Amino acid sequence: MGTPGTGRTGPVALQHAAPPAHSPRNYTDATAVVFTGPDCTGNDFSLRPHGGHGSERLKLRSVLFY
Repeated sequence: MGTPGTGRTGPVALQHAAPPAHSPRNYTDATAVVFTGPDCTGNDFSLRPHGGHGSERLKLRSVLFY
């Protein structure tokens, strides 16, 4: 994924019944905030630009770039 527009949100796991994504990596120019729920709901975790990452234990369903 290239660098997204500011304030854009997007789904990670497209089916709610599917298991959540894990081990996020952010190689964009924007800060990414990943969320445990769909539509940027639930608990959140920020990933810094240019290599920010989370562990396999971090389960997520949506992401917001800013």
